[in-house]
Formats: sequence, structure tokens, C-alpha cells
Amino acid sequence: MPVISFVSSKGGVGKTTSAVVLAGEFAAAGRKVVLIDADPNRPLEAWARLKSTPDTVRLMIDDSAETIIDTIEEARANADFVIVDLEGTATDRIGFAIARSDLVLIPLQSSVLDASEAAKSVKLVHQMRKVANRDIPYRVFFTRVPPAIRERTARDIDRQFSDAAIPVLPATL
Repeated sequence: MPVISFVSSKGGVGKTTSAVVLAGEFAAAGRKVVLIDADPNRPLEAWARLKSTPDTVRLMIDDSAETIIDTIEEARANADFVIVDLEGTATDRIGFAIARSDLVLIPLQSSVLDASEAAKSVKLVHQMRKVANRDIPYRVFFTRVPPAIRERTARDIDRQFSDAAIPVLPATL
């Protein structure tokens, strides 16, 4: 089943929130979802303790680069969708997860620092395409976007991504 990984080398951009929202949408549509918490801070585990999760959502914890591929494959065998929430640094585990992904989603806030880190994540996806010897689709998307006003910085970042042929989702969070 499809594996969707949330990737950014920067913490605090909305990876976990986005993963939970997407899992919730799949669950609401009646799909079985496995969420993999592959962040040493275990934010999904903390979230699951606060809220009861739907019966169609299962949480798995992954603690190391040595196990992430096996964890993803186990989850893939038991769900319609696998969503991987990765830590906000650059590690081998992130590269391995990207290599096993069917889609990589890269969240960012509308700041120059976030855009720079998103560009690093795009570069890592391109490197993992070579390692995996296959296309790994990815999309960048904006988080913490005010609903009524699109800031100048966000528009500028969006234009720069477009000029660099980096695909940006029209949906924001």
C-alpha cells in the first residue's frame, strides 16, 4: 500500500500535524492507516495518548535507521495507507524512509529559513531517487497559512519554487 513520508530537516514546520490531519482524512473515508512515529521525540505517541484514535488508525514506533525499512514494510502489509512522520534533522533513517516512499510531502512555513530547509529536503529526495533507482514523487506545501491573506514572502517563495520546477501543492494547512 502507498507510503507517504513527511520530511523536512527543520523541526516545527508542521510534519506531525500534517501527518495526523492526513491520517484523519483517510480514516474518515474508511481506510486503514498506519502512522509510523519515526521521530525520537515521539510526537505521534504523545498525540495518541491525548486523543482516542479511530479503530482504522494504528500507531507504530520506529527507533532507528536499522529498523525503519522493516517497520515500513510491516506497516505496508497491514494498511491501505502508511504515513511516516520523520524527525526534523538529516539522518540515515530519513533517507531510508524516502527510498521506501511512494510520495514525500515537505511542509514549510512562509519563511526564508523554512524554504531553504525545504530545498535541502528536495535535494535529498533527488539523491534517494538515484539510490532507489526509481522515481519518488514529492510535493512541497505551506503550513500555518492565514486563510484570507497570502503574505508577500509566501508568494515569493512559491515563485522561486516554481522557477526551480519544484512542485507545490495548492492546498495549504
